[in-house]
Amino acid sequence: MNALRMAVAVLAFCAVIAAALFFWSRLPDDAEAAPGDVVNSVTSFATRHPEWAVLREGRQDEATIRLNHARHLDPDTPGMQEALLAVANDPDAHIVSIGGSERLSMSCASCHRPEPGGWRMKPIRFDAHCARCHTDQLARVPSITPEGQGDAIRVPHGAPARVVEQIERALATAAAFAESRFSPEEEAESARPSRGRRQPAGAAAPLAVPRFADRAEATQWLASQRERLLQQVANGCAYCHAGMAAAMEPPGSFHVAPPAIPSSWLPRAQFSHRSHEMLSCVQCHTQARTSVSTLDVMLPGVASCRECHNPRAGAPSSCTVCHTYHQPTPYHEGGTLSIEEFTRRERRSPAAE
Repeated sequence: MNALRMAVAVLAFCAVIAAALFFWSRLPDDAEAAPGDVVNSVTSFATRHPEWAVLREGRQDEATIRLNHARHLDPDTPGMQEALLAVANDPDAHIVSIGGSERLSMSCASCHRPEPGGWRMKPIRFDAHCARCHTDQLARVPSITPEGQGDAIRVPHGAPARVVEQIERALATAAAFAESRFSPEEEAESARPSRGRRQPAGAAAPLAVPRFADRAEATQWLASQRERLLQQVANGCAYCHAGMAAAMEPPGSFHVAPPAIPSSWLPRAQFSHRSHEMLSCVQCHTQARTSVSTLDVMLPGVASCRECHNPRAGAPSSCTVCHTYHQPTPYHEGGTLSIEEFTRRERRSPAAE
């Protein structure tokens, strides 16, 4: 009973505040609202609430990760069944059987999982959500030996600085090999042509150090290999990371732009996935199985919410279901309006005085 009284009191308080804002901030009937105007225009979620700003404004997802949802949720994607079979017994992978058959499929929970409170989704991380299937696709730096023997070195994910470090280490080894290929007497014979130069091996193959005519030729070869290996690694990262063209600017550096995956598309509202966990994800996120572009914002619109949150369907639709008065930092800080501007005192009609 106390909880019910509290809820009624909160709603009554909100109603008073809304009425006050309506009185203080309503514009004259012949005036048009300008950007930033505070107006009382939402009198009913079921009929008057505007579309979410992100959809109304046609925004796109600006994350720098290339992701094809349709391909990940399609059990017939080449290699998908083999990859899922390898991780099917891992409970954290959330692999599901299709209709009780032996065919497997990823589920939304394979990557998207709510935080303990259920309000937001946990951040997407390579080690937690991608590594099970994509570790072998990480770029590799060839080992460098006199005879081209050895295993390629896998580039550590999430550590761009170590990419340059590994390449420098490999080239330092190559430099030592190159130094041993000629003597000071041979170096003086700079006009002598190179002998038996070997071509660099493929992307993941060991790289043989050729025989050089002199130290200058060796230095030139090492510099060219450094740039080639950096570009090779960047090409591998570009499979998932957009913007890799600038990865080596300035020359000799290597960096990957942060993924910039949005943590929430509705920063001024609260939404509990836990309260909706009885529903299939695709009931609301209808584009998930067909979206092929990272640019797609697969946020359900207000019409989707209204199917349940309306007087006839029975789900609550009061303001406090999604909005709280004291928004978390920084959403209640940094505004530009003064109290006078907020209440629009200067716009009150003489009849209201």
